[in-house]
Amino acid sequence: MNLSKEININKKLIVAMLLINVIVLVSYFSYAYFQVSVIQDNVVVIQTGTINISTAIIGSSSPTVEIAEGETKEVSVTLFNDLNREVNYKMYYTSLSDMSKLEISSPEIFENNIVEGTMNTTKTIAFTFINNGTEPVKLTFGTQGGLAGYPIVLSQGEPLVLSNSNN
Repeated sequence: MNLSKEININKKLIVAMLLINVIVLVSYFSYAYFQVSVIQDNVVVIQTGTINISTAIIGSSSPTVEIAEGETKEVSVTLFNDLNREVNYKMYYTSLSDMSKLEISSPEIFENNIVEGTMNTTKTIAFTFINNGTEPVKLTFGTQGGLAGYPIVLSQGEPLVLSNSNN
């Protein structure tokens, strides 16, 4: 009788493992199906992740800028893209400082005052920072990119939002 019970338990275990494998395979192919998109001229593109765009502040060796209290600072940021096609970008910042008194503006007009758009290989954007606070503000810039037509979800920081004063 023990042999019969062991066979029944083994059968149940095999069936359970087969069901788990089927669920995993269905999940994998569902994910892959939704990642494949047909774009112009029926070319199939598989988007595997974000497009890397390097961000450099002109005259600085790092993508970080510090604005002293009461200072107005003009900064030019250059974006570099290694692809040979147009891509979307969204610029973000990270900061441990209090940003409530910092005004950020640009002569370039961005929709909804959020710094994003399209670019080919390089793009330079000028900003003016006014720190009306009582302590310095340190910002680190970054940029995420994606293929045209795909939304960009920022996972690195907060979107760079311009003040309404110049736009």
